[in-house]
Amino acid sequence: MFIGDGNDTIDATEENTFSCNVQCTGYIYAYDLIIMQNDTDSTLVYDSSPVRLSTPYAPRNNRGKLMPLEIVVPDNTSMTNGYENGYKWHLLLWEADAGESASSSEWLDEDHYTTHEYLFYAKTGTSVAVNTDGWDPQIVTSKSKVFTATYDSPDMIQWFRWNLAIVDEDSGEKSVIYTTDKIYSFDTTFAFDQFITGNTYAIQVEVYNQGGIYQKSDWVVFPVEYDVLEMSGITHCEVTDHGLTVTWSSALYIQGRATDEYGEPVEPGTYGQPDYKYGLLHHWPIVNKYALDMESGVQTVFQSNEDYDVLVDQDGAIVLSVLLRPYSGTRRNVMRIEMENGVVETLDHMGFSAGLAPDASLTPSASLVPQKGEGGMFVYSGSGYGASNYITNDDKAFLTLQSEQIVVSDKTLYYATTSPMTTIYTITLYGGEINVVEHVAPQILDHHHVVNEGG
Repeated sequence: MFIGDGNDTIDATEENTFSCNVQCTGYIYAYDLIIMQNDTDSTLVYDSSPVRLSTPYAPRNNRGKLMPLEIVVPDNTSMTNGYENGYKWHLLLWEADAGESASSSEWLDEDHYTTHEYLFYAKTGTSVAVNTDGWDPQIVTSKSKVFTATYDSPDMIQWFRWNLAIVDEDSGEKSVIYTTDKIYSFDTTFAFDQFITGNTYAIQVEVYNQGGIYQKSDWVVFPVEYDVLEMSGITHCEVTDHGLTVTWSSALYIQGRATDEYGEPVEPGTYGQPDYKYGLLHHWPIVNKYALDMESGVQTVFQSNEDYDVLVDQDGAIVLSVLLRPYSGTRRNVMRIEMENGVVETLDHMGFSAGLAPDASLTPSASLVPQKGEGGMFVYSGSGYGASNYITNDDKAFLTLQSEQIVVSDKTLYYATTSPMTTIYTITLYGGEINVVEHVAPQILDHHHVVNEGG
């Protein structure tokens, strides 16, 4: 009689709808819903009394689909939340038509059917909402955001599920574009990283707890607004008789090779062993993605081959996403471009100092003085992207991100970093401008490493 999660539990202080499917060939003209305590005396707590339906109930629609009979029970019954034995309910149903007069009581004398009894419980209601604390104004300013839920109930969460919808700006209609699986956890966190700027979205969370109560939150609506870097020339679209053909003729495939700092080939080795040099991280920084992990002294080189040339287009874009390891010395080279005409362009990180944070058991100490350390900066220099014909000293406002300032000189771009060893930096060099986006780097664990088998 009850269908779906949470339908064996109600909140007795609220109005509730009881529903059931009826198997019969005719119409139902009247019902009587009875609720009793689940005790030996079947103590009566609610009786709707026989109710004649103004419109006869048809068990199936014109397509043969079962249609539920829904009956509203008010909030002023004798039921109380927390009654341990629970309650049971059943229906008396009248199938025969007793005449035209709805006020006539003759139909009560007709034969009726009594359903089986069904057990349910009454418990205190559950409160769940999308957490908006500290989210003011409610705008997403990047392609990703992490959501959490607030939950209030005496019963623990059994599972939760998130729904994400896109909102029609004209009608306000919500169309669900993503629904998570049922997540069996107490941590209600949900992360999404495919928001598109200019769209309006809505987020909702559903919860089913161990007391058998199902509850869903109100929708929280929010726009997405962030700057994008537009690039062209990579793809080519052609209309055909059967649709649209998309090719990536401008995207070249050149396989990199791992070498040491002297250009000699390097084998990957085995993770966790002294010979480990490089390998792949799987499901890092996010699920289903890969990252290249290189030890100190290892570099990846991309060179022209017999099929493709390495072309550095001044009107194109170079995109690099990196997480640095702690280093000593004045700088660490991140990227280097050597051209046939002898021009060299480099992206380095310099000025990093790890600082000193002595263990509490070692302080105070005259020789171990805590030091803050320095975050350092990215430095891009050369005669291409950083050249004076692209950038002048008057062009200061290429980017300001998270209060970090980019300083521009004739041939060098600087980007200050606060915590390079715990931050993923996505750096885009395009048309003489530098665009840097910061992401907090998740911890790299042993299970992220793909086992190298000597190839």
